[in-house]
Amino acid sequence: MIIFSQKKFTQDFYLKANKRAEFLSPKAETFINNLVQRDTLNKYHDLKQLKTSFERLDIRLSPRLRERETASGYFEAVEKNIVELEKDFMSFFPDLCSCAKEHLNQGTFGHWKI
Repeated sequence: MIIFSQKKFTQDFYLKANKRAEFLSPKAETFINNLVQRDTLNKYHDLKQLKTSFERLDIRLSPRLRERETASGYFEAVEKNIVELEKDFMSFFPDLCSCAKEHLNQGTFGHWKI
């Protein structure tokens, strides 16, 4: 098995995604282009960047909702429980992929690799 660094993985993904984007639906092509241009895969790999993302999300909330709660209000709980959250995700994600594959409409999502 070949193990890539995160930087190498994202560079490789962005290169391949850009080459294939033109063959996807317009909506998927736009999604891929935005993902690459915004460097989305590198935006959430540490807690500082996650906190910034929460704060950006808060800006988009309506004033009424922001008065009740904010995304950044959850940051402390995420930070405190990050190890457990990562363990839960690593357990959950393979199950999610299996379920998605089982219920996948190949005619609609044939480009997925699960």
